[in-house]
Amino acid sequence: MRIFLVAVLVACSFVSSAFNASTEKKKKKKPKKSEVVLTNANDSLSYALGLSIAKTVPNSGIEGLNEALIGQALIDHANQIHVISDETVDEYIQNEMQKRDAKKQEAKQKEAEVAMAKEAKWFEENGKKMGVITTTTGLQYIVHQEGIGVTAGVNDTVKVHYKGTLADGTVFDSSYDRNEPIELTPGMVIPGWTEGLQLMKAGGKYTLYIPSMLGYGGDESIGVIPPYSTLIFEMEVLEIKKGAEQPVIEWDVPVMED
Repeated sequence: MRIFLVAVLVACSFVSSAFNASTEKKKKKKPKKSEVVLTNANDSLSYALGLSIAKTVPNSGIEGLNEALIGQALIDHANQIHVISDETVDEYIQNEMQKRDAKKQEAKQKEAEVAMAKEAKWFEENGKKMGVITTTTGLQYIVHQEGIGVTAGVNDTVKVHYKGTLADGTVFDSSYDRNEPIELTPGMVIPGWTEGLQLMKAGGKYTLYIPSMLGYGGDESIGVIPPYSTLIFEMEVLEIKKGAEQPVIEWDVPVMED
């Protein structure tokens, strides 16, 4: 991020007037026509760079930037007037970005602690409901219908129908809605599925209650599933095809204490 800002400032020194004009336009409800005259290719390139920077800086993800001061800094640089010395600019940017990153990490940590505490309470209450079984990893499940034959192994191929919801009832995925069951191996999915599928036999119908530590944790990239989400799956194993015998995968998850 530091390198990006330094590069932006260097590039901006060539287009200070254009950027300043763009900033002034934003302050007015009815911007007047620009007085900039582009007389050659260099002028056009300079103005284009200014517009690009004007659009890039607000979308850089850095909160609280004052565009007017950025424009003024460009003018000051062109006039060789620096309120912050050249020798300390890079160091200042780096230190400030580190402080902001530290604050963001602290905020995320607090958010995670609140979410995990809320989830722990939810599972404590859910575990008291009739028929709910809790495993040593924290996975909870209800058996609606036992299957027949052998249970699924970690390397077997399992054909399964499912519906996935969040704790508030929001449906985020459903093979039932698509009318298309999926085939998978228990060792290639999230830990909650790996454990849950190995409890089931062909024809079995379970509901799995998967804590976030056995799901997607704090991952923010899943989209429809927020970080630290409890996942609830209605599962129906349609078929189990035995695979080659291989070592069972052991997930590194904490053991819940009574």
